[in-house]
Amino acid sequence: MASQKFLKTAKKVVTNRYFIVLAIFVLWITVIDDRNLAKRNELQQKNKDLEAQYHDYKRKIEETDQEIKNLNKPEYIEKIAREQYTMKKEEEDIYVVTKPNN
Repeated sequence: MASQKFLKTAKKVVTNRYFIVLAIFVLWITVIDDRNLAKRNELQQKNKDLEAQYHDYKRKIEETDQEIKNLNKPEYIEKIAREQYTMKKEEEDIYVVTKPNN
């Protein structure tokens, strides 16, 4: 008895023209349209990735700008010459200390 009542109510709802229009609209939005939910999620993820990449490049540009500013300082140039090119002053001796491989 209860199932027949439920089926009767369900049939009224499903045959209601507003329900049909709403169901078609929801189907259109979620599946059929060019900007459906899957595409929207994909684009949001791509946007997040691009924003992260943008911030990474911005940080690298700031580091490079700082290094360019430091290149005008004689102390920084001396530091780079000593560390990267193993240059030394006339009176200095350089000792290279390495860790033994265990």
